[in-house]
Amino acid sequence: MKIFYKLMLLLVVLCVSLSVACTKDSPKVEEVSTELEVTLDKREITIDGNGGQVDIGYTILNGINGIDIVAEADVTWIEDIHTLDSHLYFTVLKNLTNKSREATVAVRYPNYSMQTIKITQSASDALTFVFEICDIKTTSCTTKLFPSDEDTPYIVYMAEKDYLLASQITNERELFEDDYNTYTSWAAEYDVTNIEQFLYLNQIAFVGETNVTWTGMVPDREYVLYAYAIEFNEDGSDYTLASAVSHEIVVLPTNVFSDIEFDVDITVDGPKATYEFTPLNWDGKYYIEIFAEGDYMYLDKGETPDEEYCKQVANSWIGLINLYMQSGYSAEYLLDVMCLEGPDSYSEERLSDTEYCMIFYGIEMVDGLPQVTTKPYVTHFRTEEVEASDMTIEFKVENCYVRVADITITPSSDEPYVATFLCKSDIPYTNNDEIIRWLLGYDLSGNTYRGTIESNIVGLEPNTEYVALAFGYYGGVVTTELFTYEFKTDEEGECENDVLGVNITGPYSLTALEAAEPDDFYNYGMFEPMGWYAMCAEIETEVEEGNVFMNIYNASELVTAGMEAIKADVCAYVSPRNCLFTGENDKLYIVCAVAMDYKGNYSEMWVSEPFSYSFDNGTRDINELLGKLGYEVETQSAARSSIDLRLKM
Repeated sequence: MKIFYKLMLLLVVLCVSLSVACTKDSPKVEEVSTELEVTLDKREITIDGNGGQVDIGYTILNGINGIDIVAEADVTWIEDIHTLDSHLYFTVLKNLTNKSREATVAVRYPNYSMQTIKITQSASDALTFVFEICDIKTTSCTTKLFPSDEDTPYIVYMAEKDYLLASQITNERELFEDDYNTYTSWAAEYDVTNIEQFLYLNQIAFVGETNVTWTGMVPDREYVLYAYAIEFNEDGSDYTLASAVSHEIVVLPTNVFSDIEFDVDITVDGPKATYEFTPLNWDGKYYIEIFAEGDYMYLDKGETPDEEYCKQVANSWIGLINLYMQSGYSAEYLLDVMCLEGPDSYSEERLSDTEYCMIFYGIEMVDGLPQVTTKPYVTHFRTEEVEASDMTIEFKVENCYVRVADITITPSSDEPYVATFLCKSDIPYTNNDEIIRWLLGYDLSGNTYRGTIESNIVGLEPNTEYVALAFGYYGGVVTTELFTYEFKTDEEGECENDVLGVNITGPYSLTALEAAEPDDFYNYGMFEPMGWYAMCAEIETEVEEGNVFMNIYNASELVTAGMEAIKADVCAYVSPRNCLFTGENDKLYIVCAVAMDYKGNYSEMWVSEPFSYSFDNGTRDINELLGKLGYEVETQSAARSSIDLRLKM
């Protein structure tokens, strides 16, 4: 045992000796850091007003394999931020203002504190503007622009603030892009490649001091007058934004509203109201509006129109007038046909048992636009309640064939009623009360009648079940039960009529047509400078009696739409035998025609050869066209029948 302990002791001593020897003879090793570190070569950058690309080197020690830094700017004028080969790149856009600016680029890496790079960009010598607004009227104003440089081109425009808001234009870049897309699309429409020349010729772009008169404006509406410099490329085919957008809010004054008075007598019989009125202190034009209780324009009894209400009335009128003027009607024409003058009277049907306020206001031509110039004169009336009726309604269907039928509807009294017909399969309900509620979801104003009506229906589907429906309806109240009558069309057969040909003549002057018959062709002449003309198509069929269908199409639609779709469109409306069409100079057209026999069978569709007309060859005598048209003028969209019973769905 002693020997064993001695051996163990000797072993321990040897181990200690060896350990000491090894420690004494080993070389020194430096300590290695494993801590994450991200280093940027630069933390502050100064760049001139022209901008450009910035390159910043960086290193990542003890990072995560495959993970790179992420950088983000706090402004929109720094873009295209990316990394490549341990370098951070981004582009600073040109400073379009005459003030220096600063920004911050934040650099992030997982599990490491965010670092920032401060960017300072100096000011540029970009164009600035001074606006002067003069000659201010209710519908127009003149702006004088004084740019800081006489040789730099710029664009100036006056836009409605509501347009900018509706288009979600919130900054200079979006405004420029909206303008750019508009102007370049206009140039492309006219095959213009030199955008520089296009902008100057159309007075969109200017240089130096400029006076611009803006017309067609609306009083008491906010507009934004703005201008910005642009820079064209060498060949004038494109341009870029070259300055900040200078802008100013413009609001034209409204009229001073005078007082107006009327002597008004209103007689009520159920929902029917009869108005007799005479202006007392007004010898000009005036307009009438009626609002039901609950309408936002309704005024309670005893409530006096305040300034805000007067402006609402004036703005509502201007909005209505502008819609018609955009359709080509002149201000003078609208003033004449829309307004009343002197004593007058009329009757109309209103809703049952409803309170109304009736307002009268004077209209005068101010600065070339019919405008409200008086406070509204207000009066009130209430309609009487409509009660249930014992009226009955009978149907008679005759000459019902493939696509045609004669329908006679006879009520037992002279009370108003709604009448229509539908495919039986299109009616989603079988219960009469539910059917009435469903029909009331549509506009029934065009389907309301009194007394007996007779209608020749054209355009039914072959071999189809139909239902004629009618019910008493007065003042928005259903007064009777639902009356119905079912009928079915025949199967399609061979047509006993055919199109022999269509004689097409033209071009005729739209200006001359309007001059000859201004009531029927009002404003047709305005389209002639845009390259439009009139033509006439005269159809010849095997059987002179019977319905015919004609329409005109771009020749390319034979390919894009196809024969089947075109025939369906042609047969949508009955045409006169002599059709007035309009076309555009040098464009290729086709005329398509279909004949119908007395049973409603369609013939094969006749298609003309593609043709075009050119003003270069002159126009034909307008009296020739008037003679061809009758002169009981009917246009290409003639009514399908004397009374159209179809529901406007």
